[in-house]
Formats: sequence, C-alpha cells, structure tokens
Amino acid sequence: MDISQVPELVNNEGYPLMIDSYGEIERVAPRIFRTEQITDDRLYGDKGSVLTGMGMPVARKDKEQFTLDEFRSAYTWYMQTQQWGLAFEISDRMVRAAGGVGRVQRLVQEQARSFGKNAALKKEQWVADFLQQGTLTAGNADYFDGSFPENADPYPKFIYDGLPLFDTAHTITIGASTFANHFPSTTLTHDNLQTVYNTVRSTNNVDERGQKTAQIRPRTLLVPPSMELTARTLVESINKPGGSNNDVNIHNGRFEVVPWELLNDTASSAAWWLGEAQSDSIVIYDSGEPQMDMDYDKKRKTWTITMETHFGITCRNWRQWACANKLAS
Repeated sequence: MDISQVPELVNNEGYPLMIDSYGEIERVAPRIFRTEQITDDRLYGDKGSVLTGMGMPVARKDKEQFTLDEFRSAYTWYMQTQQWGLAFEISDRMVRAAGGVGRVQRLVQEQARSFGKNAALKKEQWVADFLQQGTLTAGNADYFDGSFPENADPYPKFIYDGLPLFDTAHTITIGASTFANHFPSTTLTHDNLQTVYNTVRSTNNVDERGQKTAQIRPRTLLVPPSMELTARTLVESINKPGGSNNDVNIHNGRFEVVPWELLNDTASSAAWWLGEAQSDSIVIYDSGEPQMDMDYDKKRKTWTITMETHFGITCRNWRQWACANKLAS
C-alpha cells in the first residue's frame, strides 16, 4: 500500500462506517422536538419574530369601516449554528511503516466509527443540557447565546424575553400579567402533575396581548431514568396511585413517558419536564449525517481527514414546555 491509496480506503472503509455508527445511536431529541434542516442560509444562524398576534374580531355593520388593528413583532429569537468537527492524519511514513493495508484500514475504521457515534451523542447531550441549563437564573451563554455574524443576541444567556427558558414570571408584551413554566420544588406526584398540566394547557395558552390562543397539548412527560418507575406508575395505572377509594386515574393514557439518560446533571436527578412534542417551541437545527473530507499536504506528505457536522437549538415560544422540581441555581 502507498499514500495514494488512502482516499479510496477512506471513501470505501471510513465514510460508510461513520454514517452507520451515527445512525445506530437512538435519538430521543428528534422524537420530542421539531427539527429543521440547516440549509446554506442557516450555516451561521437563524432568527425570527415572536408576534403579538391580531386582536379579536370586532362586529361591524354594513358599510362601516373595518377596525384597524396592529400586528407587530414583540420579540426576536436567535439561533447560532454550532460547527463541530475533528480531524486525523495519515502520513506517508505511517503507511509505509504499516507494511500493508490492514493496520491503516483499522485506524480509518476506528476513527470514522468513533466520530459518527460521538457526533450523534453530542447532539443529544446538547439538547438535554439546553433543558437542564434552562432553569438557571444566572443563565448560560454556552447554550443560549444565539448571536451570529451581524446578528447580536441582546440576551445571550437567556431566551428571547430576557429570562431563563423555564421561569416563574415570564412577561408578555401587552399587560402586566406574568406566567410560570418553572415549578422549582414541585415533586412528581399525581396532583402536582395535574397542576403543571393545567398551567401549561389552560393558563399559559395566551399570546403576547394576553388573549387566549389555540389550546396547548402537553402530553410528553420527560424524566431521567431514575424517575421512570414513578412516572409510569402515575400515568399508566388504571386506578389513582395511593388512592383508597378505587378512584379512576385521570392520567391513564394521557401522557407518554420518555426516560432520557442524558438528563444527567446533579440537579436533574428528580426533575421532570412536561410539554407538547413537535410544537413550534423548542426547535432543533441539524445538518444531518456528518460529512467527511480529505486534503493532501505535499510538503508534509500527509493526508488530513476531517469530519464535520452542524447543529443548533433555540426557543421560539416558552409556553409549550415546563420544568418542575429543579432549582434555579
């Protein structure tokens, strides 16, 4: 084997393994959160408006003018596209010293397989950490700074309203009312689940004017694995857990329990999240399968193999998701 054979080896033995390894990882995040493709115009980021919505229709008589309403932007959300990659090198000396194709082949296979798996895992962990860091009063710029060239996020540690993703007092543009989607000391019990469900569905379903909007359907109960048994007992039992009168369990069949091992920070061991899956709330941006490229340096007599993927996440609307039993610090 000589150095000129490396591209063929990478294309035939490395790239397919990287794609296969990437696809073998069970992905929880895309099941729960809406995912959009990272196109060329989103390679650095994306942004959009949170609108106030129109007012309620006003009665009018024949020939009367229509009531003029204002439809404007209340906030702007930002999303920064993360560019993640790694590289490894294969030199002419390495190829010659290998004494044949086998050792170089194994190197290419192992590196490609490892990157594919780790790219999928990092995307999963990034989303899980977005949720876990979303309760912090101090915020976190690593996960919430949506700035990209010529677009500075005015709240780089928070979501678009200048508050944590999960907060006890989200504001709206018109009016002084505040709304909660964070319940810091609310353990997962039958009654507490009902309280959070009612808040998300029937209290937080307002637009930026404070007007009621279409109903929110929070049916996904997201928990760390240590909470799975508790969660399933609460939502899959025919009778109300702990009840003494054979009361019907109103939660039975209402929620899907999703355990996620990546909800693994020390403050999340008893935390839980309730929300509407695939809503226009928390949105993932993903380039999909990793890409592989090669470049040869004649002076160094070395092939550099690069592997890369792009990823991002943002909150467009805090209303559809809530976090409970996780402190704000």
